[in-house]
Amino acid sequence: MSKILIIGLLALICANILIAQDYKSEVKEQVPLILKALNHNNSLKDKIRDKCVIAVLYNAQNSVSDNERKVISNELNDHKNIKVHGKKINVVEIPLTMDLNLEKQVIIKKINAFWLTSGTLPYMNNIRESAKYNQVMTITANQDLVTGSLAVLGTQKTDSGYKLLLNLSEANNINANLNKNLLSEAIVIQ
Repeated sequence: MSKILIIGLLALICANILIAQDYKSEVKEQVPLILKALNHNNSLKDKIRDKCVIAVLYNAQNSVSDNERKVISNELNDHKNIKVHGKKINVVEIPLTMDLNLEKQVIIKKINAFWLTSGTLPYMNNIRESAKYNQVMTITANQDLVTGSLAVLGTQKTDSGYKLLLNLSEANNINANLNKNLLSEAIVIQ
């Protein structure tokens, strides 16, 4: 009985490692594409000061969200050579809580974009209100958040690799002024 339990636990650990490695390789492909797409947001150009600040929002109570935070932050930091409107990127991590004043964080940290991880749904009203009020771009590696009108920009895996996924109604919600090149290159969801 104990051998079966040990084998089961080992199988579960191996499966989690494979899922984490798969997610890391997916994000590694998505990050450069999304960073380049941020250059097509003309309203973002006017808001960036010294650096383009991307806040990785995560749910610290959710292990999947916390693991995604680590992967996304590492990949963003590995791609600091990609500039957004001529400015270097700066990554900040923000653990979400029900009493967090996200708008205050946007002002203090001069945030230009929120990168949403899985597990952020309980905080989505606060995120969307803050993004709209402060015209902060919402991006994600989670396709469901884009198709569900919870994020502006993400990616979708196709036969030829990843393609940008753009939710136009959510872009309009934050008054994003998007370049026509982005609209022609992306899979647009009305």
